[in-house]
Amino acid sequence: MMNSLFGPMSYFYEKLRLPIPEIRQVPPAELPSAERVLLAHDRDMTPTLEAAYRARLQIRILQYVATEESVHRLVALEMEGVQNTVGLGAIHIFTARLPAPARKLVLDRQEPFGRILQEAGVTHYGRPSAYFHVTADSVIMETLGLSEPCVLHGRRNTIWNASGEALADVVEILAPSKNIESGE
Repeated sequence: MMNSLFGPMSYFYEKLRLPIPEIRQVPPAELPSAERVLLAHDRDMTPTLEAAYRARLQIRILQYVATEESVHRLVALEMEGVQNTVGLGAIHIFTARLPAPARKLVLDRQEPFGRILQEAGVTHYGRPSAYFHVTADSVIMETLGLSEPCVLHGRRNTIWNASGEALADVVEILAPSKNIESGE
């Protein structure tokens, strides 16, 4: 069953026939300070995490489904050249609304969506609609390299173009923030 708070992440849980993990919506003030800085804004997540970790990020595709109109992808955001996953994202990208160069980059499956929009010169903005605490289940733990369940933090965000059309619906979950300041 689709969970509106878990948005595009629900799509993959349904596809995998797994129950949605325990999730609770919270106001930004209830996020820990480091996570609040990384989540409570209207900027792209990729450059925000790259600045925090002082490293370029790459994606590792975990699940991918494409139609003529859109792409669903479940990705791990990782520091380039290092086995360090800093986040997990599920995104529903409305490819039909993208200019051809950006659409090609999405279909190439090599770059984070925020970087694609920046490099293709697509004017856009984000509008987070919710912040949440989620208890890591087996999918999240395996992706983030966690050995036991813990409470993580995330957001639901919609990315819009200059004409007010939704370009993507995304859920972003941060890995534990132990290495943010050192960039390791």
